[in-house]
Amino acid sequence: VEDIVFVFMTSHGAENHDWLVQLGDVTLTQITPDDLLEAYDNAGIRWRVSVISACYSGGYVDVLAAPTSLTITSARADRTSFGCGADADLTYFGRAYFAEALRDSHDFVEAFGKSARRIADRERAEDFEHSHPQLSFGADIEPQLQRWRDSLR
Repeated sequence: VEDIVFVFMTSHGAENHDWLVQLGDVTLTQITPDDLLEAYDNAGIRWRVSVISACYSGGYVDVLAAPTSLTITSARADRTSFGCGADADLTYFGRAYFAEALRDSHDFVEAFGKSARRIADRERAEDFEHSHPQLSFGADIEPQLQRWRDSLR
């Protein structure tokens, strides 16, 4: 009841907001925003932090919105994100959020603000259309996250 589940998903996303799942030649079912919501609900997961890094990942924001949910995406629903590829250790979002911003803070929202600015600067420098990372959090999740942060001290 008190636990917070943190889910990080990174892959390729499609314009229709399917999460592209592939394992070699094995045919797998793609994951939609509704599928993720259903998985949370079926598991009884109330406190949810979802970080989704993929092109068009903003399509998850409205579907996952709830008073007990924090959702962070690497791009707006109608935008691509950058930095994926076989030679990349991290995407632009992954580097800015996990390797840089969360290194300095346990506050997911504060880290999002820092990483969104870093991503915008990098995209501007490389002359890419801005991906517009997204953040949505419900009214009840912040006090729960604060209790978790307090427990880390």
